[in-house]
Amino acid sequence: MVWKLKRPILVGGIGLSFSLWMLQSWHHQLMQLTEYSLLSLLAVGGGLWLIKQNRSKLTEEQLDEMTIARATVENTIAASASAINKLVEIAGDCQEALDKATLLQEKIPYLQNELDRESIKLTVTGGKSVGKTTLIQVLQQQNLESVKFEETSPLFIQGNCDTATIDDAVKSDFVLFLTNGDLTETEYQSWEQLKAENQRLMLVYNKQDQCLPDERASVLLSLKQRIGRNIVATAASPQPIKVRKHLDDNSVQEWMEQPAPDIEDLTEQLNKILADRQQLVWATTMRKAQLLKTETKSLLNGVRKLQANPVIEQYQWISAAAAFANPVPALDILATVAINAQW
Repeated sequence: MVWKLKRPILVGGIGLSFSLWMLQSWHHQLMQLTEYSLLSLLAVGGGLWLIKQNRSKLTEEQLDEMTIARATVENTIAASASAINKLVEIAGDCQEALDKATLLQEKIPYLQNELDRESIKLTVTGGKSVGKTTLIQVLQQQNLESVKFEETSPLFIQGNCDTATIDDAVKSDFVLFLTNGDLTETEYQSWEQLKAENQRLMLVYNKQDQCLPDERASVLLSLKQRIGRNIVATAASPQPIKVRKHLDDNSVQEWMEQPAPDIEDLTEQLNKILADRQQLVWATTMRKAQLLKTETKSLLNGVRKLQANPVIEQYQWISAAAAFANPVPALDILATVAINAQW
C-alpha cells in the first residue's frame, strides 16, 4: 500500500516553519549562554582593573620616596621618539598629521638636553591672598642656588581655569602649595590633582602668626593627619607688633616693629630637597616625556581611525548585502504564503 502525502505544500510549509522555529530557539539559547560568558569576562576584567588602579595609587603615594634613574628617563624619551616616527610612517598623505609630528619631533632634543639642566624651577601656587608673591620675595633673599621662582594665577577664583593653572604647576620641578589654614575640600582636590600628576610638592601653612598658638597647633595637626607629611608652617610677612619701653622719667614710649619673616623651617627643607636637584630634574623630564608619548599615541589613534573608516564602511556594505541576500527570511515568507494558500 502506497501512502500518499496530502497537501504537500501545506505540510512542507509547516515543516519548514517548525525547522526555522527550532533554529531560532537554539539561537536564543546560544545567545543567552554567550551573554553569561561575556558578563563573567566583564566581571573578571573589572576585578583586574580595580587591582591595577589600587597598585597605581600605591605607586603615586610612594613617589616621593622613589629614585628615578637617568636610564629610565632616556628609555622613556626613546619610546616617545619611536612613537613619533611611527606616526610619520603611517601618516601618509595626511599633511596635518605630518605637521604635528614635526612639532613633536622638535621636543625630543629639548628633553634630552633637559637631563643635564642645573637650574631648578620652583612654582608657588594657591588661592587668592595666601601670600604667594610675598613668600617668593622673601625666598629670593635666601641665596638659594640656581633656583627660578614662578607664581601661578590664583586658584579657586570664579571664571579662572584651575586646570590650566595646575598644568602650569606640573611643568615645574617642585611646587609650594600655600594655604592660610586647614584645607578646604577644593584645596584638597587641587592638591590631589598635583599628586596624581606625580608632581613633587610641599604644603606651606602660611600666615600662621594670624592664629593663636592653640589654633595654630590645631591646624597643623589637622593638616598632618590629612596630608601626612611635607608640611611646613611659615609667616612670610608677620603682622607688626607693638613695642613698649619705659623710660627713666616714668614715661612710656610705644612703637610698631615689623618682625623678621619666619621661614627658617621652609628654608631648611628646601635646602635638603635642592641638595638632590638631579632627581628633581629627572622627575620633571620623565613627566614631560610621558606627556609627549601620550600625545603622540593619541594622534596615532586618530590617524588609524581615519584610515580604518573606509575599510569599515566597505565591510558594512558587504554585511548589509549579505543580510539582504540571506535566503532564510525569504523562505520564511514563502512558508507563510504557502500556508495561507492552502487555507
